[in-house]
Amino acid sequence: MEKIYELLESFQDGYTKRRMEDLDAFVDKHFDSDANIQVLGTSDGEVYVGYDEVKSIIGSDWSDWGDFQLDFESMISRETRAFTCISMEFSMKYTFEDTPSVYSNFMELVKENSDEKYLEDAATLKFKQNESLWLLDHVLHKRPDRKRDNFWTGLINFVLKKDGQTYKISQLSYSFPVKSLLPDERFHPLEYYEASFNRDLEKINSHTDKSIEHLDVFDLEFDEDFYFVDVDGEIYQGLGGQEMMVNRIEDYDLFTYDYNKGLFQESHGELAFIHLGIGEKTLTEEVLRKELNDLIHTWIHKDENDIYKLFKIRQALSFYNKEIAMGQDFKWPLRIHGILNKEKNQKKLMMLALSYPTNTILEDKY
Repeated sequence: MEKIYELLESFQDGYTKRRMEDLDAFVDKHFDSDANIQVLGTSDGEVYVGYDEVKSIIGSDWSDWGDFQLDFESMISRETRAFTCISMEFSMKYTFEDTPSVYSNFMELVKENSDEKYLEDAATLKFKQNESLWLLDHVLHKRPDRKRDNFWTGLINFVLKKDGQTYKISQLSYSFPVKSLLPDERFHPLEYYEASFNRDLEKINSHTDKSIEHLDVFDLEFDEDFYFVDVDGEIYQGLGGQEMMVNRIEDYDLFTYDYNKGLFQESHGELAFIHLGIGEKTLTEEVLRKELNDLIHTWIHKDENDIYKLFKIRQALSFYNKEIAMGQDFKWPLRIHGILNKEKNQKKLMMLALSYPTNTILEDKY
């Protein structure tokens, strides 16, 4: 594990220093130059394939993200013949400030939601008005000294291949765990997320290696050392991981994905894969109102100051009202990242991580 820790510590060092003049050397040092490297970002529209695209997203992280820290204490790893997969938490500090441009940008969003074209349909108007409340809950939250630091906790999955005496990254995925019933991004005619999902799927399909045998990962038996990363960021190993993965998939009324469309890395009879899927579920207003009430009580009893707790309660109220206004049929995009053994008579699932893409524009969501 010493060489793996060296890679991760060097990765952390690059994200700490964020020197753009070092970007090419950073990608060369940490990513597998012999593979068609693949990265999933935290949001929709963030599928990156190949050296140039991966360099672009790393550079974007360095210029746009706040302080980034890997949490080595949370790390779990699994070494196979071909790959080493690592899952761990990371934190990101980001500072929000009261500036005229912030208010101007949010005003434009509210103006768009108040357009006369939405007057033709009461349900659409109801959704747009609730969405405006949700936007205002973020921008009007008071900040001491006109600025506030937020710390977001995410999860990162590395798939490494051994390169001589060192390890290189061949696949990488970032996500922000979802702890409630409702992820950020939902397919609905009033939202753009489904169109973005389809563009991502088309891009993945254009890079799919058709010469590789494609397997339905959810039809495979489990390897005895299997581990599962759930959408809420929890990591489960062994039998617990198997049970939690099955429960997660069965919790949807309908779960679909096309295993013939994926990003793949194949080595020594093993396959690292990235797919996109869809989870569908009916959630009545009664169910959501009860969960919302539980969430309000949770915040009431948290050890935080009252101003912050009231912000989080107001935020939850507006978000749930926005979602309820769109009806009870929910359809969410999912990302599927994992490793399987594809050798004859030994086809087994070795690791799987599920996550939702996230809308990270707005303040203090996690």
